[in-house]
Amino acid sequence: MAKYTQKPRVEQIWNDPSSLPYTDWVDEIYRNGLEHSYNLSLSGGSGKIRYYLAGAYERENGTQVDNWWERISARVNVDYAVNRAVTVGTRVYFARLRENPYTMSFPWDSIPFMTVTDPDGSWSAIPDGIDTSAGNPRADIGLHHYKSSDLVGNADLYMDWNIVDGLKFNVTGAAHFGGGYDDNYTEANDLGRSPTTDSYYKYQDYSEEYTLTTTLSYGKVFGGRHDFNVMAGFEVKNANYAFTGATATGFPISDPESFALSTIDDMTASGTLSHDRFMSFFGRLTYSYAGRYLFTANFRRDGSPKFGPSHRWGNFPSFSAGWKISEEPFFKNWAQNWLTSLKPRVSWGILGNDTALDSYSYLSSFRNVALHSFDGASDVAGYNNPKVINEDIKWESIRTLDVGLDAAFLGHHLSVLARHDVHHAGQSRPHRQHRLGASRELPQQCRRTQLLHQCQCVAELEQGRGPRSPDSLHLRRRRASE
Repeated sequence: MAKYTQKPRVEQIWNDPSSLPYTDWVDEIYRNGLEHSYNLSLSGGSGKIRYYLAGAYERENGTQVDNWWERISARVNVDYAVNRAVTVGTRVYFARLRENPYTMSFPWDSIPFMTVTDPDGSWSAIPDGIDTSAGNPRADIGLHHYKSSDLVGNADLYMDWNIVDGLKFNVTGAAHFGGGYDDNYTEANDLGRSPTTDSYYKYQDYSEEYTLTTTLSYGKVFGGRHDFNVMAGFEVKNANYAFTGATATGFPISDPESFALSTIDDMTASGTLSHDRFMSFFGRLTYSYAGRYLFTANFRRDGSPKFGPSHRWGNFPSFSAGWKISEEPFFKNWAQNWLTSLKPRVSWGILGNDTALDSYSYLSSFRNVALHSFDGASDVAGYNNPKVINEDIKWESIRTLDVGLDAAFLGHHLSVLARHDVHHAGQSRPHRQHRLGASRELPQQCRRTQLLHQCQCVAELEQGRGPRSPDSLHLRRRRASE
């Protein structure tokens, strides 16, 4: 790749227009993208043990030159039957991601009558006599040295215990670890209208999250018609996140890897620490009679340290009922071939949300103040409180009433769903409005415990906004477990 070295501008030969070059910058900075994906898996087992091993390598070369992404991952799943009643198992996943994420905007403002590089191999500058904000788009990519890497690990260990017929106990412990860095250096140059200085930015983050979930469930059919299921559970979460970023300038080489090479003693750094805690008690009761009359009740009691001591806990119930008219004897005697099934249903529920709030919103916080004057004459350094605290911040409660009718025609070849939803959100403080029903992704309080499908009992109450998780520290890290 061509390397830039500072040099004086050379005089362009304008007397002979036919000697001027022509550069198609789209061809210079774009290419055909290419994806590679390789997977290898092995599975097997015996009467007591089952296993699944998998490894994968994926790479994407972007449509812009020097833009790429790759992932190497491994997965291990093991289930072991200790005896007829107890089964234990584990799920382990690790991935390493690397990429050059730098991209530039489309070169709408560019100069076709200039070359990409000079005869000596250095990047070409804007020709003399041209006053434009455009530059050398290919050099813009070449002068940016962007390296990024992440390590991600997810693991869980579970135990299922069939205590007696119909009575089951499950305990699952899960852990997530993530860490990564960005290494972004931009070389100094004088290729454009005015010279620019170099800039080196380093970024590192770390995340760890632990979750423990236990459930006890019981299900039994009485008299051949009464199908009864009840479940109770508990979940606790503990997570810690950290971030550090630093910037430096004044490097004598084109691709430094250490701030120690800087010749200017003017470095800046910043960082954050954050914590996430959550505790929940939940339960679910389902009942159906003869497969025709359906009823479900859910209850959650969630606790979050984002709220003050008097508002830390929130209670969130939900109820649903349905009637499978198509299972009634009179329907089967009357039903025509065109109408296969018919079920009216209704549900009501409250969903709690704490993701709209920052941590410690109810507490005073302090920040550094470099200069402050108490007497109007002298300056001192210290700290001040940059916000107005609100000790009465409460859970956001989203109430939803849903009335619907499910119908199937022509042997289920045609299905129709009619529903009417009424939503009301009691907001703890002004924030971005949530649009309900806009996404099929389960709300945060439902996703916290995958074993509890509360949303299905509130007519699939959906919420478009998700929480800030360890994976969101880098958007790319979300792809680690795809």
